[in-house]
Amino acid sequence: MISIKKLLSQNDTDDTLLRVLNLLLHGMVIHTVEGDADDRSVFCATLADATSILNEQPRGPEYMVQAGIILQALGDYSRRTTRLFHQRTLELQNMVGMLTKTVQSMTAASEENIGRLKQIEQQIVSVTQIKDVRVLRATLETCLTEIRQETERQRLHTERSMEEVQGNLKLGHGVPEAQRTPAEDPVTGLPGRSAAEKALAGAIAAETPAYAAVLAVDRIPTYNVSFGFEVGDQVLMTFAGYVRRKLREGQEAFRWTGPALMVLISRANRIETVRTEIGTLMEHKFEHTVRTPTRTIHLPIATRWTVFPMMPTPQLLIHKIDSFVSQTSPQEF
Repeated sequence: MISIKKLLSQNDTDDTLLRVLNLLLHGMVIHTVEGDADDRSVFCATLADATSILNEQPRGPEYMVQAGIILQALGDYSRRTTRLFHQRTLELQNMVGMLTKTVQSMTAASEENIGRLKQIEQQIVSVTQIKDVRVLRATLETCLTEIRQETERQRLHTERSMEEVQGNLKLGHGVPEAQRTPAEDPVTGLPGRSAAEKALAGAIAAETPAYAAVLAVDRIPTYNVSFGFEVGDQVLMTFAGYVRRKLREGQEAFRWTGPALMVLISRANRIETVRTEIGTLMEHKFEHTVRTPTRTIHLPIATRWTVFPMMPTPQLLIHKIDSFVSQTSPQEF
């Protein structure tokens, strides 16, 4: 920081004022915001010319003339830089908007992922720091990774379905539904979202007493930015392993989507009893250890959870679960 207190205490007013102006001009050059390179060069050249004139021309009115030139140059540069940043933000927002529309037209993308893309598009407008940009980038990468995985699952499912149809046409009989194995999530090893939705639909259709417990892991995008996606997957794997070990009779766990699991609890208990049981389960202090070449880091695994009763339609329950999962933890941004 530039200090002018010592200079202002001197008696030689003109010399002091000149030194103060030189310091201020130098500080403006050092702390100029990086906008368009050509605009910044012109602005810095204007400041250099003003510095040269102030040191060569007679003192007095020339100070005020140069001050006016400097203020005008600063105002022009600030306006152009602000417009540049605004244009870049709009371009980024438009790119994410185009991506959202494209993904929305793909049958393999879930409504939850489309909703997350729309949230990212809106959050771009309020980005003010590079850290915000990095977290948004990690969130976008996570979302796109899940979309690619979902698309791949859909492709494999379609291929298997076509093979089964062709085989059944040749054999003249169908494959019993009970023999079909739901696709497992590659990270957690649990049945994926399609199996989860099917299980919910079955419970609702059978009108059996059941609840859907949703368990979400927070800060995954932050871990992805800081340590890489492998660590984010390991954190989710650690959490899923704990949940799998604690499953009781009448409970079945699924990888829902993103950082969330869904546990279908088939039991005729009151919802308060189920919530108490899940609350006790989630009181456990989760932690994952990351080892780097220079140190060992213990990452706390923050979680959220809720319990939903069965609802009149699977679509309504799925929407409730997606809304809870898509809520951004205060620690994320």
